[in-house]
Amino acid sequence: MPDSVSEHRTECSLAGLSRSAHTKQGRLEVAAALAQQELQVRKRVFGLEHPDTLASMADIGSQLANMGQHDAALPFTWEAKMMRERVLGPEHLETLRSIADFALILNGRGERKQPAAMAREAHTALERVAGPEHEYTLGSITHLSICLGDQGQHETAAAMAQVALAAQKRTLGPDHPDTLISMDNLGTQLAQLGQHEAATQLAQDALAAQQRVLGADHPRTLATMDNLSRWLAALGQRQEH
Repeated sequence: MPDSVSEHRTECSLAGLSRSAHTKQGRLEVAAALAQQELQVRKRVFGLEHPDTLASMADIGSQLANMGQHDAALPFTWEAKMMRERVLGPEHLETLRSIADFALILNGRGERKQPAAMAREAHTALERVAGPEHEYTLGSITHLSICLGDQGQHETAAAMAQVALAAQKRTLGPDHPDTLISMDNLGTQLAQLGQHEAATQLAQDALAAQQRVLGADHPRTLATMDNLSRWLAALGQRQEH
């Protein structure tokens, strides 16, 4: 008969599979609730500082941020970041990923200077520790690009987004969620630069992939659809003049 830890590992594994399924289907509130349950089980069984517990904590932050609830996401991501720095070390891959995630959440709350500096710090460290084409390194480029774009540095942000997207297509594949986020981000930066034709093409490609991979009702799919609508309108207005 399996011991309680093995049973709880199985319980967490099943909860994780269910949460992942709900996330892919766009049911983010259900996924966030399941992540909260998973965190409580892991705290009780493994302890607060166990890597699996910290992973659950970070995941809740990501789920809430994906729902646009940056204030609610902040304490989970902050605690995961601080505890990973202490338990795993300041240059562990998961610690550096937490720093990049925390930067993006601060940016989502409307802060500007600090998030960009943190995202750059995380990217520089990830490039040194994991290499320039590691999944986390490429994700950190996207994080930094978004932060810089929100500061109005759209040319720099677009150049970084192009680097990230090309590498992600090559290493992760065109349908990977990180690749699709980079496509959205590059489109946003190009649109801000007035390049609506290129932005529209990217949005059309991203939308087709998101509908196939995430589903038509997923929040990211709907956001891309909204962007595409606005950019097509801007393109039409420009062509009329």
